Amino acid sequence: LRQHFEDRIFWLTVARDPNIKEILRSLLRMLSARLPPPSSSEEVYAQQVCHELQLQGQRKKLLLVLDDVWKSRILDIFDAFVNHSSSSGSKILVTTRSQELLDRKHATKIEVRMLKPEDSFRLFCWHAFSGVSNVPINLRKPAEDVAAECKGLPLALKVIGGTMAGKRDKRIWDLTLKKLKNAETLSSEHEMQLYHRLQPSVDDLSETHRHLKDC
Repeated sequence: LRQHFEDRIFWLTVARDPNIKEILRSLLRMLSARLPPPSSSEEVYAQQVCHELQLQGQRKKLLLVLDDVWKSRILDIFDAFVNHSSSSGSKILVTTRSQELLDRKHATKIEVRMLKPEDSFRLFCWHAFSGVSNVPINLRKPAEDVAAECKGLPLALKVIGGTMAGKRDKRIWDLTLKKLKNAETLSSEHEMQLYHRLQPSVDDLSETHRHLKDC
């Protein structure tokens, strides 16, 4: 990718409640472009960003990554660039939970699927034991069962694997497995699955880090 776009790759984390003006300022700095006065409106920043992208897109193709997008407002800003002739060869990559958002923009969709069982176990063991080869024989089956309860969700595998790091008492593993099974949700939505599977890790904070649990 870096070779194809000649290192012209720009990554912006958008998040749920973005400060769009600050995001556009960050992009202008990445592009080594002139910044409008701080008091300028969001619309002025949007015009400057699209103008700069059009100029630079004429010289070299670029890849703009908009990560964790929840609303279409940030995408609307780049319409002028996407529809401009200078954008030929350049790409905008969006990561989002919203299929509707992508449908409105007629975007090509690539679904990120859950991990396969063998990959799930490998990721889990990396965080719980620093690798599959380090799993104690008596914990192999409990580790496989706990990893399976994460249902292929990478964040759950990472968080719960990290929670189990250093724990060699099989009774603790059996208790964790029981907690995970009791946290089962009827919802098929990945986000709800993740929240339910992370709940045991959050509950564990109450004993020693109550302020963290509140956060």
